[in-house]
Amino acid sequence: IIYLNLINSLADYNSQDIIFEVISDGLNSLIFDDSYVKICFLVMILSKYDKITFIDFDTIFSAYYNVGIIKKEFKSKNIDIFLPDEYEFVSLINKIIKSINGSLILVLESINSFYNMYYKKLSQNQDMRVSEIQRIFSNFIMLLVKYCNESNIPIVVTTFMSYKKEKEWILTIPNKRLTQKKSNVLLYIGEN
Repeated sequence: IIYLNLINSLADYNSQDIIFEVISDGLNSLIFDDSYVKICFLVMILSKYDKITFIDFDTIFSAYYNVGIIKKEFKSKNIDIFLPDEYEFVSLINKIIKSINGSLILVLESINSFYNMYYKKLSQNQDMRVSEIQRIFSNFIMLLVKYCNESNIPIVVTTFMSYKKEKEWILTIPNKRLTQKKSNVLLYIGEN
């Protein structure tokens, strides 16, 4: 894991040069502990790309974009933003694949929130397990990774640190199998 102090480390350098040397083809996992830092960092990364496919699981980026807070940074760019939910997720996969064709980067933003799409089903259906949701997510990610690898399109996945109960509550990286074992790049971007 590379720890990147966004405020102190990047102030001394041209931050975009550092990021573009780190982001590579394949899967790039970015771990955050602050949503505002995440938005700023994504805007910085995406400024290099003219055609972007963006899957927004927690809608924060979309909200900033739609109200115009970050829209000016993307006015000369082609950005397709998808907001999946449990009812339309499967039907969106074809649209997402079509959007990726010709894109220069794919962003899966806040993958922690993927599981929130299925909260209602999990709570109503005792037969459905979290492991089934994890399998859906893994299959979806591997499909995108395979498609993007064939086209040399980098994938940026963002996630937030979370707490896990062991003997005591500890800070941990969610989706470790994806972020630690499948990623070409794993960055922790903190505020201080």
